[in-house]
Amino acid sequence: MTVSQLAYIGIGVSDMAAWERFAKDMLGMEIGERSQDGTVYLRMDEYHHRIALHPSGEDDILYVGLATATPAAYEEGKTALTARARAGAGARGRHAQLVHISRNT
Repeated sequence: MTVSQLAYIGIGVSDMAAWERFAKDMLGMEIGERSQDGTVYLRMDEYHHRIALHPSGEDDILYVGLATATPAAYEEGKTALTARARAGAGARGRHAQLVHISRNT
């Protein structure tokens, strides 16, 4: 499976204020949207977000999104991830999503 980049990540956190400070001061990220459920979306480029902070109290990764460079790599990756999920290779109910990012400019 060919992954071209980490598209996004969702993190469950117990201390939103500390995570927001870390994201802004240490990672240089911009606070984007804040949703009604308390989720904070962090930006670093033209995308809506790269990191989503969820006030779940878990202090753990909830999900990741992996990007592919081509539609063919997306299909290959989707097949591989589906096979791994069916084989029970997931970790504690976490999930990964594969997305194809087109850079048509």
